[in-house]
Amino acid sequence: MSSTEKNTTQTGAAVTSSTAAAAVGDMPSTTSDDMFDNAPDEVPDNVPDGAGGNAGRSGPRRASRIFRSEHLLAPLVFVLVVALWSAAVSWFKVPAYILPSPAAIGKALLRNLADATFYQDAGVTCAEVLFGYLFGAVVAVVLGGLIAEICVLKKALLPYVIALQAVPAITLAPIFVMWFGYGQLSKIAMSALVSSFPIVMATITGLNGYPDEQARMIRAFGGSRWQIFLRVKVPNALPYIFSGLKTGMLLALVGAIVGEFIGAKTGLGARILLYNYQFNIAGSYAIIIVLAVIGLALTGLIAFVQSRVVFWTRHRSDGVK
Repeated sequence: MSSTEKNTTQTGAAVTSSTAAAAVGDMPSTTSDDMFDNAPDEVPDNVPDGAGGNAGRSGPRRASRIFRSEHLLAPLVFVLVVALWSAAVSWFKVPAYILPSPAAIGKALLRNLADATFYQDAGVTCAEVLFGYLFGAVVAVVLGGLIAEICVLKKALLPYVIALQAVPAITLAPIFVMWFGYGQLSKIAMSALVSSFPIVMATITGLNGYPDEQARMIRAFGGSRWQIFLRVKVPNALPYIFSGLKTGMLLALVGAIVGEFIGAKTGLGARILLYNYQFNIAGSYAIIIVLAVIGLALTGLIAFVQSRVVFWTRHRSDGVK
């Protein structure tokens, strides 16, 4: 190539570079802030979740609105039931000794709340439920773990556990009163027995339903059976165990009340019997409402503990996907 052709080529390249630089200089500068400012505030309806820059922000807001609206359903159902109840009692002239009105039940509840002996009875029942439940839960988790891990114990004990649960609790209450007396011990024993079955079965189901792939991986790296139990089986079983614990708490309350029905001088169950003898049906309904509130509070406490311990399932319990 001659020197003239080389000069011509270099001159053309220089002109092209200067032209491109001038074009870039004429373009408006765009920063990252400008890009986010110019982004649309809302994602169109036809864009699926997860697409678009604003999807990450709109998703939690939508989930929060749904979460708040769902919490209004229970109060609305309560108001609707009370309104229909009041209208039905007034319209059909139902006698108070058959079905009292919500207003009469509310007055009876206020009278109980103003009575000091009511709190003594409530404390007795709550103590029976808690002590019986704690004892039954510990025994049930240990027994369920042994049955799930040891095949001989599963074949030897599981049929008796199921058969014992098939026996109605009301038939065992008189036997427990004969064994442990009319004090709180018989109610604690009844509460522990009734609450233990769902916890045992939930523990067995959770420990047997672990992912086999994770267990094989730990075995491939030389892990022991104890490591598989702690790292695979226990985390998989915790949601099942907490589900059984919530069911067992409600059954513990039922067991304590059944024991008080058979023989007790104090407790909310004894108070219900007293009101029935006095034909104070509104008072009995008031105590039933108190028992329902106690059950909701105790199961809510277990659900709170579950949300802190089994935190990886919290989004499923909140209904957010």
